[in-house]
Amino acid sequence: MISENIIEKTLKENIRNPDAYFVFATQTAADLWADRITETSEVHAVATERFIAWDTFKGESIRSRHQDKKAVPSAMRAIFTSQLIAENAAAPFLKSCIAPEYAKTASGFADWISSFLPGLSLWKKYFDLSKSAPDSEDKDLLVIYEKYRAFLEKHSLFDPAWETPPFSADGKHYFIFFPEILSDYAEYKKILEDAKSDITVIHLPEKDGSPSPSVDFFPNARTEIRNIALRLRSLHDNSKIGWQNIAVHVPDMESYGAYIDRELELFQIPHVMRSAKALSATGAGNFFSQAKQCVSDGFSFSSVKKLLLNTELPWKDGESIRQLISFGKANNCICSFSYDGKNIDVWNESLRRNSSEKRAEDFYVSLHEKLTRLTGAQTFSEIRERYFDFRETFFDMENCPEKSDRIISRCISELSALIDLEQEFPDCRAPDCFSFFTKYLDGKAYLAQTEERGVQILPYKMGACAPFACHIIADASQSALSVVYKELSFLRDDKRKRILNREDANVTEDFLRLYAMNSYSQPVYCTASAKTFTGYAQASSYLIENNRTKESAEELHAGDFYFAEKKWFAGGVDSKNSPFPEKISISQKKSEARWEECQDKGNESRNSGGTAVLSQKIQKIHFTESGKIRISETNLKRFYQCPRFWLQKTVSGLEQQNNEAELMDYFAMGNLYHKILELYCTELKKKNLPVHYEAEKNALNDNYRQILLQSIDNAIQIEKNSFLAKELLKTTKTALSAEIEKTVIKFSQIFEGCIVYEMEKECFYEIPGKNYVCTGRIDCLLYDDSAAEFILVDFKTSSVPQPLYYGNPHEPEENEEFELPDFQMPMYLYLLENQNPPVEAENCGFFSVKAGECTPVTGKTLFERVNAVSKKKNPPESVTKEQFAPTMQKFKECMELYAQKITETDFSVTNENQDFNTCNRCDFRAVCRRVFNISRQD
Repeated sequence: MISENIIEKTLKENIRNPDAYFVFATQTAADLWADRITETSEVHAVATERFIAWDTFKGESIRSRHQDKKAVPSAMRAIFTSQLIAENAAAPFLKSCIAPEYAKTASGFADWISSFLPGLSLWKKYFDLSKSAPDSEDKDLLVIYEKYRAFLEKHSLFDPAWETPPFSADGKHYFIFFPEILSDYAEYKKILEDAKSDITVIHLPEKDGSPSPSVDFFPNARTEIRNIALRLRSLHDNSKIGWQNIAVHVPDMESYGAYIDRELELFQIPHVMRSAKALSATGAGNFFSQAKQCVSDGFSFSSVKKLLLNTELPWKDGESIRQLISFGKANNCICSFSYDGKNIDVWNESLRRNSSEKRAEDFYVSLHEKLTRLTGAQTFSEIRERYFDFRETFFDMENCPEKSDRIISRCISELSALIDLEQEFPDCRAPDCFSFFTKYLDGKAYLAQTEERGVQILPYKMGACAPFACHIIADASQSALSVVYKELSFLRDDKRKRILNREDANVTEDFLRLYAMNSYSQPVYCTASAKTFTGYAQASSYLIENNRTKESAEELHAGDFYFAEKKWFAGGVDSKNSPFPEKISISQKKSEARWEECQDKGNESRNSGGTAVLSQKIQKIHFTESGKIRISETNLKRFYQCPRFWLQKTVSGLEQQNNEAELMDYFAMGNLYHKILELYCTELKKKNLPVHYEAEKNALNDNYRQILLQSIDNAIQIEKNSFLAKELLKTTKTALSAEIEKTVIKFSQIFEGCIVYEMEKECFYEIPGKNYVCTGRIDCLLYDDSAAEFILVDFKTSSVPQPLYYGNPHEPEENEEFELPDFQMPMYLYLLENQNPPVEAENCGFFSVKAGECTPVTGKTLFERVNAVSKKKNPPESVTKEQFAPTMQKFKECMELYAQKITETDFSVTNENQDFNTCNRCDFRAVCRRVFNISRQD
């Protein structure tokens, strides 16, 4: 901060001269100085047109000699580039800028080529002076230079950067402030120096030996941003500086902007984000890119979902959208595909097979037709016409949010500008108008206008010349603050420096000096952090570092009322003897009031009310009509895994959301194998055929094989399989049949000669004198005629549950404790024993349909069958009914305790049964929020 600002001094001396015009690097600085001079000088009003930005000055006062030609619009440069790339794709002539092998997919080079077109004239000048032999890159640049010059001549255009135009003062005198920070000042330096009578150039004063600004260096970006918020509050509360007179400058607005916005909201600091975004980076402005993505991706699920779930668009029929997205997810509408030379739209094929989805089908057909027409427009005029047709069908503009309405209107305004060019240059068109338009929106910045006042959050460099009571620079790291202007930046550094024969202009320190100069009430305040949001950093070498990484939390958070409240609560009993923080935020106050309100209701009334509601819901879901608890092995397993897990899964109905469509479900193939085996065994039962295979050939005979193939066809065509899943399974049917046949052969080897007694049998047992009933579905019950015994088989698509029984089979000792068993086989055996007539199934086991292996649980006969097929050296010993009795007893005790806990609505957890491993892999850990201390004593 200096005694008198050089800008303010110049303005005061010349403000009364109506012909004096003041040129600043940005319009932001110009507007703010126009406001400030009315406060610090004798004048109370100024003509704002006298305060102009450098770009405005160039356009108005440095005019081309070509009065009969028009300056080339940026859109015309882009059109030329798109034509150049299309021409090169048809017959490659560029060898270095675009490698020939990438010529047909080179649209990504368009922005880069457009960016260096203005610099080609300067390059040509220095290249000719160097008199060096052209390499492949130079040859490409010469070709582009000649084609661009011919393009300009053909359409009577000129590129301002290719000209050395004269200066026209028009009777005005211009004061240009600090041109050394302008990236293109070197191109205009001679013109302005030759017009000294009409132009006064004001440079930064020589260094006077005063120390450089300091920078507070924090351990991480979060602490840094918290400190900025605290500094802002201090400036306002203690130094009495108005919010609107403070500016925070952010080099990396994309990474830091959202965090700064949130932190200032928390500390109740009014602020205005002055960061422009590309139109296509906004939700509403992204419509055109999303529409293009839909069509180019063949209406893939992800592209359709992104478009239809864009909440910033004013969709008219929300219900149809929800139905369509839900249908696409459930029916695997991932993408369209080609098969046997035909293009198949997976949405159409899936929807027309579901008559109940007529509304969603009509919506999709209309969406497909309108979007295809829109993106296929051949001219910009057609794009506008077809957009309004689409809007009439799908958008409700009367209920469109004002923000979205403004953005969409701006997009259409940009489209209208392209239409004007199209009409002015009818023989000059982009090869793909819609793709060009979406790309064009990427380069159009949009800054929403607002009447809000507060701290100005500005991109770094924008407000360097602007007057603020205090400038604050966030992320003042070496890389973030570096400002180096590279002429002909499209060339390699070694080649560029050889041609120009001068060093690049480094104006980093000039910007810091300007911030210090224009912070007129308080010194400029800079912060940086060792750990940023994108990596590690060090403070700028142009600043004096104040290392704050070793300070205590109390020192770093002095004045932080959130930290003070947290510290007070952490004090426990001792906190009652210390005063509560003097200041708290509105959000803290509301939270405290809500907490007190809850306390006033009384624990007893709240708990009893909640318990009553919970009991009603449990009764509705888990009780029979006669008022008894319905128990299944699945519910037992979930409850003993964790009562809270059971509650969320079976009562609350919570589940992890998956908004993506999948090609096939994770368990789809296993479920398909399970279904095939089920249908195969069911058919054997219908035809009174025993389980059989030809041992000498280790294969199924023709009759059994035909039954299996028909079962495969039926399993694929079951209704729950989506169209895409069915088509995919058809293409792999040969391999699938071979694999499942191997599984059936292994099944037949183990159960050769057995008769299929029951398949998918629903069992129900109402236990006399108890308040609960047992239910279950038994997969397969076989009868071994040779042993006169039943064999219970449960098909598993994945792993076999463990443990099957308590420890190793043995006679239980008195008061012996065992781990909980898997409840499935005890439940099924218990149900079979209590059917009418009862079924004594001593033999039971699990059959893995993927592995083709059987894991016996009990029964000598089943163990012998399995061991005979596996031929292991050390086969497992069989488990008798008597040895399995403790497991059955424990199972019954678990049912009794389960019924008691449900009746009492007791869902408490214990550290023994619900340990860290159980909770860590639970889907509901974020809801439950149970806390563990790891490797700590407290």
